Amino acid sequence: MGRLVHADLLAARALVQLRLIPCERARLLLRELDREGEGPDLLEGLARDGSLPREHVSKLRQRVALYERVWLEDFYLRQLQRRCRPADPVVADLIAALEAEGYERRVGEELVAARKLKPDLDRDLLHTAMADMGQACQRALSEARANDWAVVEEPLIAGSALAPQDYCLARLFRSRETQALVEERRLKRLRAEAPAPGPAPPPATKRTRSLGGSAEDQERLATLIRRGRVGPYAIVDALGIGGMGAVFLCQRPGESPYYALKVLSEGANEEHRRRFQREIEITSRIRHESVISILDSGEDEGLAYLVVPALWGEELRETLVRTEGLGLRPGLALHVFEQLLSALAACHEQGVVHRDVKPENVFVLAGGRFDVKLLDFGVAKQIGGAPDSINLAASGETEVVGTPAYLSPDVITNQTLSPSSDLYSLGVVFHELLTGELPIESRTSMGFLAQHLVAPPKRLSQSDPDREWPERLEELLLSLLAKKSAKRPQSCAEVLALLEGGLRREVERMDVSAAATLPPDYAEQIEHNPGYRGLLGRLS
Repeated sequence: MGRLVHADLLAARALVQLRLIPCERARLLLRELDREGEGPDLLEGLARDGSLPREHVSKLRQRVALYERVWLEDFYLRQLQRRCRPADPVVADLIAALEAEGYERRVGEELVAARKLKPDLDRDLLHTAMADMGQACQRALSEARANDWAVVEEPLIAGSALAPQDYCLARLFRSRETQALVEERRLKRLRAEAPAPGPAPPPATKRTRSLGGSAEDQERLATLIRRGRVGPYAIVDALGIGGMGAVFLCQRPGESPYYALKVLSEGANEEHRRRFQREIEITSRIRHESVISILDSGEDEGLAYLVVPALWGEELRETLVRTEGLGLRPGLALHVFEQLLSALAACHEQGVVHRDVKPENVFVLAGGRFDVKLLDFGVAKQIGGAPDSINLAASGETEVVGTPAYLSPDVITNQTLSPSSDLYSLGVVFHELLTGELPIESRTSMGFLAQHLVAPPKRLSQSDPDREWPERLEELLLSLLAKKSAKRPQSCAEVLALLEGGLRREVERMDVSAAATLPPDYAEQIEHNPGYRGLLGRLS
């Protein structure tokens, strides 16, 4: 028997999933490790022969260790259930808390600290859980060996780029019933932890005028305000008004957190109603820190509504406007790009294509870290879903699904949708974040649609010739903006793997080498005001 351990098997699956090595090579390496008695482990061996950069080795070790940590917590919780028989909702609460806190502490430590579990029992449960996990590792190795390591073709976490937030205990190791219960408890935690109000927002009339509300819109807004509440939510302030609905700042009576309440007006047409319901259904399925979370939804006296956490900050479009055409620092642009990649990976894992990725649908949270959230799933569709009934991405007589400047050719021509459709739109956004300009130019909506189909995208060096752009970054943007879906990266994980291959370091070096000439860091300039325009989405 060789030096192979279960961590090597997990690492091999991760390497194949991220396309860092081909499947056959992973199987060959596992065979060799299983035969040889001495030498480095799988990741160290790849680093020594130059096949894997050292920074990849470190990150992959962290991901493998995190997977094992989550797995051990599952074994611990199963022992806790056998010995102490907690109710299912209690177990779901424990799992939701573990996931929310990133597994920084063991669940046993938390229970002991809260005096809900005796230390001796915790040690006993942990010892048994570790023994159970050790046996499970040996079984997994035996089964993999019997099948000649074909298991490396199975992703470690399906549809994931192996970001830390994707290591969800319930999804990896529990039944759908438990997953649903954990999701319910997670939403309860979100409601309880929704941010408290920041500084007083500007007067409602000022915000409404800034959105261009008509006299009819203003009257509708006044009527809703006079109601005083929608469902169990008391209206605190009006944030925005559109032709088919409004967004309010609200609270539950007796609670301090603020929420954003999006209301569809009684006079909304059937298309808006269909989109509103689709937004609720789709967004409720997607769980990711960079995707807006729906906390509640319902109907009250003919008014359909949904509730999300109150967001404090500004739309990415507002940030770009303040750069005055310069774009963001490359490192900051990359930070936003990677968050959106991870958010879209979560969408695609649920079989959803967003179809309207643009700066107006990305919200930058106040706080200086430039954390973002992806908004507005009103035009999202299932991957591989049937095309729209009218060509040029039209879902009605005059309305275009998506925003022409950011639409992919396959959305425009009603081809079968895939993750690469969103990656094209994200490529447009990334180019704009880096340079302040769009890679496709036109003065009209129809012109954009035509240009996306036939015009080659501008290179970064054409949009901003004053900077030296890494060639690999140019190649990444051109691949994202390929006209044919098959020539683009096919998943967010594939793009993240390219960044892990050294490209991220090249981009970050641009910040250091040209610090004196780069645009400022706008993260600290974002005001602590409530966001609402992106929440209005297709209601405006």
